[in-house]
Amino acid sequence: MPKIIRPPSGPFVLLDLETSGFDHHRHEILQVGILIGEIINHRGIIYDTYETKIIPENIEEASKKALEINKYDPEVWEAEGLPASDVFPFLVEFLDGCVFIGYNTPFDLGFLRSCIGLEGFKWVEPIKQFDVLVEIGRPLSRMKSYPNAKLDTLCAKERIDYPAHDALGDVKRTWVLMWEGYKMLTGENVEYDIP
Repeated sequence: MPKIIRPPSGPFVLLDLETSGFDHHRHEILQVGILIGEIINHRGIIYDTYETKIIPENIEEASKKALEINKYDPEVWEAEGLPASDVFPFLVEFLDGCVFIGYNTPFDLGFLRSCIGLEGFKWVEPIKQFDVLVEIGRPLSRMKSYPNAKLDTLCAKERIDYPAHDALGDVKRTWVLMWEGYKMLTGENVEYDIP
Protein backbone atom coordinates (compact mmCIF):
# COMPACT_ATOMS: atom_id res chain seq x y z
CA MET A 1 0.00 0.00 0.00
CA PRO A 2 1.34 3.48 -0.84
CA LYS A 3 2.30 5.85 1.93
CA ILE A 4 -0.72 7.69 3.29
CA ILE A 5 -0.20 11.43 3.44
CA ARG A 6 -1.39 13.18 6.57
CA PRO A 7 -3.74 16.15 6.07
CA PRO A 8 -1.46 19.23 6.00
CA SER A 9 -1.08 21.52 9.01
CA GLY A 10 -2.12 25.15 8.91
CA PRO A 11 -5.16 27.17 7.92
CA PHE A 12 -7.39 25.51 5.35
CA VAL A 13 -10.47 25.98 3.22
CA LEU A 14 -12.37 22.80 2.42
CA LEU A 15 -14.55 23.63 -0.54
CA ASP A 16 -17.14 21.90 -2.68
CA LEU A 17 -18.98 23.18 -5.72
CA GLU A 18 -22.21 22.06 -7.29
CA THR A 19 -22.26 22.92 -10.98
CA SER A 20 -24.58 22.99 -13.97
CA GLY A 21 -22.46 20.36 -15.75
CA PHE A 22 -18.94 18.96 -16.05
CA ASP A 23 -17.37 21.39 -18.54
CA HIS A 24 -15.86 24.37 -16.72
CA HIS A 25 -15.65 26.31 -20.00
CA ARG A 26 -19.38 26.00 -20.67
CA HIS A 27 -21.13 25.33 -17.36
CA GLU A 28 -21.51 27.39 -14.19
CA ILE A 29 -21.10 27.11 -10.45
CA LEU A 30 -24.54 26.79 -8.86
CA GLN A 31 -23.62 26.36 -5.20
CA VAL A 32 -20.58 26.76 -2.96
CA GLY A 33 -19.98 25.10 0.42
CA ILE A 34 -16.97 25.86 2.60
CA LEU A 35 -15.49 24.74 5.91
CA ILE A 36 -12.89 27.17 7.24
CA GLY A 37 -10.44 26.05 9.88
CA GLU A 38 -6.99 24.99 10.83
CA ILE A 39 -5.11 21.77 11.39
CA ILE A 40 -2.87 22.08 14.44
CA ASN A 41 -0.84 19.18 15.86
CA HIS A 42 -2.88 16.71 13.79
CA ARG A 43 -6.16 18.06 15.19
CA GLY A 44 -8.77 19.38 12.76
CA ILE A 45 -10.47 22.53 14.00
CA ILE A 46 -13.46 24.12 12.26
CA TYR A 47 -13.91 27.86 12.75
CA ASP A 48 -16.81 28.54 10.42
CA THR A 49 -18.93 27.29 7.53
CA TYR A 50 -20.32 29.11 4.53
CA GLU A 51 -22.85 28.11 1.90
CA THR A 52 -24.57 29.98 -0.88
CA LYS A 53 -26.38 29.34 -4.08
CA ILE A 54 -25.18 31.28 -7.13
CA ILE A 55 -27.77 32.59 -9.58
CA PRO A 56 -26.83 31.17 -12.99
CA GLU A 57 -26.48 33.47 -15.98
CA ASN A 58 -26.55 30.81 -18.72
CA ILE A 59 -28.87 28.12 -17.42
CA GLU A 60 -29.81 27.17 -20.99
CA GLU A 61 -26.29 25.65 -21.29
CA ALA A 62 -26.85 23.42 -18.25
CA SER A 63 -26.92 19.65 -18.28
CA LYS A 64 -30.42 18.46 -17.39
CA LYS A 65 -28.90 15.61 -15.39
CA ALA A 66 -26.68 17.99 -13.38
CA LEU A 67 -29.69 20.20 -12.57
CA GLU A 68 -31.65 17.15 -11.44
CA ILE A 69 -28.78 15.84 -9.26
CA ASN A 70 -28.30 19.27 -7.69
CA LYS A 71 -32.05 19.73 -7.16
CA TYR A 72 -31.97 23.00 -9.06
CA ASP A 73 -35.18 25.02 -8.70
CA PRO A 74 -35.09 28.45 -10.40
CA GLU A 75 -37.45 29.98 -7.84
CA VAL A 76 -35.30 28.81 -4.92
CA TRP A 77 -32.09 30.02 -6.58
CA GLU A 78 -33.63 33.45 -7.31
CA ALA A 79 -34.91 33.76 -3.73
CA GLU A 80 -31.83 32.41 -1.91
CA GLY A 81 -28.95 32.87 -4.36
CA LEU A 82 -26.44 35.62 -4.98
CA PRO A 83 -24.93 36.84 -8.24
CA ALA A 84 -21.52 35.34 -9.03
CA SER A 85 -20.00 38.82 -8.92
CA ASP A 86 -20.92 39.03 -5.21
CA VAL A 87 -19.55 35.59 -4.34
CA PHE A 88 -16.25 35.31 -6.22
CA PRO A 89 -14.34 38.16 -4.50
CA PHE A 90 -15.24 36.54 -1.21
CA LEU A 91 -13.95 33.15 -2.43
CA VAL A 92 -10.68 34.61 -3.69
CA GLU A 93 -10.13 36.26 -0.30
CA PHE A 94 -10.89 33.03 1.60
CA LEU A 95 -8.54 30.92 -0.51
CA ASP A 96 -5.60 33.32 -0.29
CA GLY A 97 -2.87 31.81 1.89
CA CYS A 98 -4.79 28.67 2.82
CA VAL A 99 -4.41 25.00 2.06
CA PHE A 100 -7.16 24.02 -0.39
CA ILE A 101 -8.86 20.76 0.58
CA GLY A 102 -11.49 19.06 -1.54
CA TYR A 103 -12.72 15.83 -3.04
CA ASN A 104 -11.41 15.77 -6.62
CA THR A 105 -9.68 19.15 -6.39
CA PRO A 106 -8.89 19.42 -10.14
CA PHE A 107 -12.64 19.60 -10.86
CA ASP A 108 -13.33 22.37 -8.33
CA LEU A 109 -10.16 24.31 -9.14
CA GLY A 110 -10.93 24.15 -12.86
CA PHE A 111 -14.33 25.71 -12.27
CA LEU A 112 -12.95 28.32 -9.88
CA ARG A 113 -10.18 29.38 -12.26
CA SER A 114 -12.56 29.61 -15.20
CA CYS A 115 -15.50 31.29 -13.50
CA ILE A 116 -13.49 33.74 -11.40
CA GLY A 117 -11.51 34.73 -14.50
CA LEU A 118 -14.70 35.28 -16.49
CA GLU A 119 -15.98 37.61 -13.79
CA GLY A 120 -12.78 39.66 -14.10
CA PHE A 121 -11.27 38.79 -10.71
CA LYS A 122 -7.65 37.80 -10.20
CA TRP A 123 -7.17 34.12 -9.43
CA VAL A 124 -4.45 33.18 -6.95
CA GLU A 125 -3.42 29.51 -6.84
CA PRO A 126 -3.76 27.90 -3.40
CA ILE A 127 -0.42 27.53 -1.59
CA LYS A 128 -1.04 23.81 -1.22
CA GLN A 129 -3.74 21.31 -2.15
CA PHE A 130 -4.94 18.18 -0.41
CA ASP A 131 -7.18 16.03 -2.60
CA VAL A 132 -9.12 13.71 -0.29
CA LEU A 133 -10.08 11.52 -3.29
CA VAL A 134 -6.43 10.83 -4.12
CA GLU A 135 -4.93 10.73 -0.62
CA ILE A 136 -7.73 8.98 1.30
CA GLY A 137 -10.62 7.91 -0.96
CA ARG A 138 -8.79 5.73 -3.45
CA PRO A 139 -6.52 3.99 -0.89
CA LEU A 140 -9.53 3.36 1.38
CA SER A 141 -11.57 2.00 -1.53
CA ARG A 142 -8.75 -0.41 -2.45
CA MET A 143 -8.18 -1.47 1.17
CA LYS A 144 -11.87 -2.28 1.70
CA SER A 145 -12.54 -3.56 -1.85
CA TYR A 146 -15.28 -1.04 -2.50
CA PRO A 147 -16.58 -0.84 -6.09
CA ASN A 148 -15.22 2.70 -6.57
CA ALA A 149 -13.87 5.73 -4.73
CA LYS A 150 -16.82 8.05 -5.31
CA LEU A 151 -17.72 10.22 -2.34
CA ASP A 152 -21.28 8.83 -2.37
CA THR A 153 -20.03 5.23 -2.29
CA LEU A 154 -17.51 5.74 0.51
CA CYS A 155 -19.90 7.75 2.66
CA ALA A 156 -22.64 5.14 2.25
CA LYS A 157 -20.26 2.29 3.13
CA GLU A 158 -18.80 4.16 6.11
CA ARG A 159 -22.18 5.53 7.25
CA ILE A 160 -21.23 9.18 6.96
CA ASP A 161 -24.63 10.79 6.78
CA TYR A 162 -24.83 14.36 5.52
CA PRO A 163 -26.87 15.53 2.50
CA ALA A 164 -25.35 14.47 -0.82
CA HIS A 165 -25.03 16.80 -3.82
CA ASP A 166 -25.48 19.79 -1.56
CA ALA A 167 -22.26 21.82 -1.38
CA LEU A 168 -22.23 22.23 2.41
CA GLY A 169 -23.33 18.63 2.95
CA ASP A 170 -20.55 17.43 0.67
CA VAL A 171 -17.85 19.44 2.47
CA LYS A 172 -19.02 17.93 5.76
CA ARG A 173 -18.94 14.44 4.24
CA THR A 174 -15.46 15.09 2.84
CA TRP A 175 -14.21 16.39 6.20
CA VAL A 176 -15.43 13.36 8.17
CA LEU A 177 -14.26 10.92 5.48
CA MET A 178 -10.81 12.55 5.45
CA TRP A 179 -10.29 12.00 9.18
CA GLU A 180 -12.06 8.65 9.56
CA GLY A 181 -10.39 7.32 6.42
CA TYR A 182 -6.99 8.49 7.63
CA LYS A 183 -7.55 6.67 10.94
CA MET A 184 -8.58 3.47 9.13
CA LEU A 185 -5.64 3.61 6.73
CA THR A 186 -2.93 4.43 9.29
CA GLY A 187 -4.25 3.24 12.65
CA GLU A 188 -3.31 6.66 14.06
CA ASN A 189 -5.63 8.35 16.52
CA VAL A 190 -6.68 11.80 15.32
CA GLU A 191 -9.10 14.36 16.68
CA TYR A 192 -11.34 16.61 14.64
CA ASP A 193 -14.32 18.87 15.17
CA ILE A 194 -17.64 17.44 14.04
CA PRO A 195 -19.30 19.84 11.60
